[in-house]
Amino acid sequence: KLMDIDGVSAIIGPEWIEFGQVIIPVSTEKKTLFISPWMTAESSEMRGPYYLSGTPSERGQFSKLIQYMSAQGVKKLVIVYSQDSYGRIDTALFKEELKGKIDLLEEFAVQDDATDYRTEILRIKKLSPDAIFTVIATDAGFGLFAKQLKELGVSLPHYMPIARAESAVLLDHYGPYVDGIIYSAPKSYKRAGEFEAK
Repeated sequence: KLMDIDGVSAIIGPEWIEFGQVIIPVSTEKKTLFISPWMTAESSEMRGPYYLSGTPSERGQFSKLIQYMSAQGVKKLVIVYSQDSYGRIDTALFKEELKGKIDLLEEFAVQDDATDYRTEILRIKKLSPDAIFTVIATDAGFGLFAKQLKELGVSLPHYMPIARAESAVLLDHYGPYVDGIIYSAPKSYKRAGEFEAK
């Protein structure tokens, strides 16, 4: 409707991988510019001449995060991720950047709606990694994972992508459990406030 009836030449939105995968073929076919305020994915299906993102790629952010991990002495790592497209794509990107820099001891794929991570956490404890990297799809899932880590006495350095890290819902409901989790993020844009107001 926006393109065919209203005749717009540019659309701001949508966010997230699942929606971008649907929009990119349409934007390319219709030659209509879509600008996502938040699309950090870099998979081949996320590329198109009419689909742009206002957020730096996850790959670039992961590269900086891994450099930081190495500087902090992380040599052995475990990954916990959700099995939705966000979790799978981000984990694949992270692993590509990780190769040859830090040893991946094991990766744990969890259900999107999981609420009990104690089995995975106990296995992580036995592996004795230097750190954990987590890509869990929901605020509740990530918050529960962080809460259960603390309850089981696991106090490893914990890293995550920006997509979940700055969520107000996560911070409001699970603040005491996620305090100290490390992530990389782009610097604020100089005129971001002005753009948001407009």
